[in-house]
Amino acid sequence: MHDEPRRILCQLLILYGPELYADPRRTEALLRDHCPQHGREIFVLVNAQKQRIPAELLAAPAWLPQQALHSQLARRLEQNLAFTAEASAWAVAAWADALRLNPSQTDRIWIWLKQHSPLPGTLRGGRTFQWNWPNFNWRAFVHSGVQLKDSLPAFATARWALTRPLRWGWARRSLLARRPVVVMSVALLCTLIIMASVDEYRSYPSVAAPAPHLLTAAYPPPRPAWVHAGPLTVRSGPSLEDAPLGLLVVGQQVLVVGYTADGEWSQIQLPALGWVNNHFLRFQSQEPQGYETRLGLREAQVAATRLNVRSGPGVEYAIRDGLHAGQNVVIIATNLAGDWSEIASPLHGWVSAELLTIHEDTTTEP
Repeated sequence: MHDEPRRILCQLLILYGPELYADPRRTEALLRDHCPQHGREIFVLVNAQKQRIPAELLAAPAWLPQQALHSQLARRLEQNLAFTAEASAWAVAAWADALRLNPSQTDRIWIWLKQHSPLPGTLRGGRTFQWNWPNFNWRAFVHSGVQLKDSLPAFATARWALTRPLRWGWARRSLLARRPVVVMSVALLCTLIIMASVDEYRSYPSVAAPAPHLLTAAYPPPRPAWVHAGPLTVRSGPSLEDAPLGLLVVGQQVLVVGYTADGEWSQIQLPALGWVNNHFLRFQSQEPQGYETRLGLREAQVAATRLNVRSGPGVEYAIRDGLHAGQNVVIIATNLAGDWSEIASPLHGWVSAELLTIHEDTTTEP
C-alpha cells in the first residue's frame, strides 16, 4: 500500500476540518483529485470510512489499548469487505494518523521529554554561591604559602611565599618589632581564605533555549491560507527565477507547510506542491477573533513619542503595553487594509503602521 494517499488524507483533514470524515463522497472526490493514480488505496480508505472506522476510533474509550482497538477494527474490515489483513490494518492506521490519534515520531519525542524533564522547582539558576568550609593542610599551607588556581578569575595564579615560618614560639619582642607586617599578613591571609571558601561566585553553564522563528511561532504550519490577489503563480522554488508550475485564482484555498527564512515565500502542498509569495496570500491570526492578515517579515522603528501596543488591529482593542521613540520592532504581518502592523519583537501585539518607519520595504510581483 502506498503512503501518499495516507499523507494527503492527513492534510485534507487539516484543511477541511473534522466534517470531512463524516462525508465519504467528498473524501473520495478530494483524494481522486490529488492522487488519482492510487485507486486501490483510495478505495480502501473510502470504504473504511463507510464502515464508520473514523467514528469508532474517535468514540473508543481511553482505557482500551490502541493495538487492541486497531486489531478489532481491522478484523471487521476483513469480515465485512473481504479486505486483506495488510489492507485492513493499513486503512485503520491511516485514519488514526489522519485523526491525530497516533502520536507521530515528533510527538513521541516531546512526550518522552515531558516525562523525563526535571520539575521546575529542582532546577538551579545559572549563577549561585556555594559556601564550603576551607579544607586546608595548615602545616603545608603555612610553610609553602598560598596558591589559588581557578578560584579567582581575576588572577591566574596568586602565590604568597612566607619566607619565615610562623610559630607560636616567637619571642614577644619579635612580634612587637614586626607587628605591622604580621597584622597585614594575617589580614591578607583571612581575606584569601574567605575568597577561596566562596568558590569564586561559581558560574554553572546553562543551555539557552533556541528562539523559534518569529513568523513560525505566530503562524505555525501547517495552516490554511487563501489567495488574496491574483492570479497567483505557483513556482518550483522561493524566487522569481524559479520555473512557474501553475496559477491560483483569487479566493482559492491552499495548505501552507513552511516559510522561507525571510518570510517572503510560503511552501504549499495543496492544491499543488510549490512556492507562492506571501504578499498575495490571506492568513488568519492565532487570536480567537481570527484577524485576516498578510504575512511579511520587516524591520521598523518607532517614529512616535509613545506607541501603544494593542491586542488587535484597531483603537477599540485593549492596550497591552507601549513603545518609545527610536525602538526597533520586527513586523510579521499587516491587516488587509495595511494600516495596522502585527509585531513580534520586542513585544507581541498590534501597532499603528503610520507611526512606524520601515527600514526596508520590498514588493514582489506574483
